[in-house]
Amino acid sequence: MEKDLAGRAYVVRLNVNDEVGRVVAGRYGLSAVPTFLVFDGTAEPSQRFVGYPDTNKLEQALLGS
Repeated sequence: MEKDLAGRAYVVRLNVNDEVGRVVAGRYGLSAVPTFLVFDGTAEPSQRFVGYPDTNKLEQALLGS
């Protein structure tokens, strides 16, 4: 998905097992892995997907369509 969306959306992975990852996970209240957060230019996520979402739904959320 990262390659498919290159130039249209950023996909960032977070390792919740390291110190920085734990801080970020705490900031956004992540309690399950995987969790996908979609940001629309603000500091707070506009959408949250817990578990493995349907690829089409996640892509639509990332592209804003």
